[in-house]
Amino acid sequence: SDLDQADAMSSAGGRVGSFFGWNLDFLLENKMTAYGSGTFEAAYYRYDVGGNVANDVAGTAYMLFAGWLLPQQVGCEGFCGRFRPYARWQHYTRDDFAVAAGNLDPKEEWDLGTQFVIKGHNARIDTYYGHQELDGGGHDNLFRTGVQLIF
Repeated sequence: SDLDQADAMSSAGGRVGSFFGWNLDFLLENKMTAYGSGTFEAAYYRYDVGGNVANDVAGTAYMLFAGWLLPQQVGCEGFCGRFRPYARWQHYTRDDFAVAAGNLDPKEEWDLGTQFVIKGHNARIDTYYGHQELDGGGHDNLFRTGVQLIF
């Protein structure tokens, strides 16, 4: 997929720049078996900002995801689902390191989590622990929970 926006960013000095982004994504899943179902995803992202605007957006990113959907259904009465433990790695190399370092933007993250997948993939609850290395030094530890609903 790609995204191109004119006049998407501006600097304090009045410079205006465009944004162009694209990615390649690979997804592999197998059918549910008596042992569960595996998921592997890999992605490459490229973001460019024109107009000589200082930013922490332009750069290259990578993502790897591996998960295993367990075969046992849990719950029911309208809230049936399966657990999927997973591991994810993300890395971002920004073109303007100075801006990214000044903002302490994340450059690498490892996540370990589990998703509760409901009604196929139309709904899920995701909880994970993550460890981020930051541009400019230091790190953050995170604990996040989210919900995804598809109508």
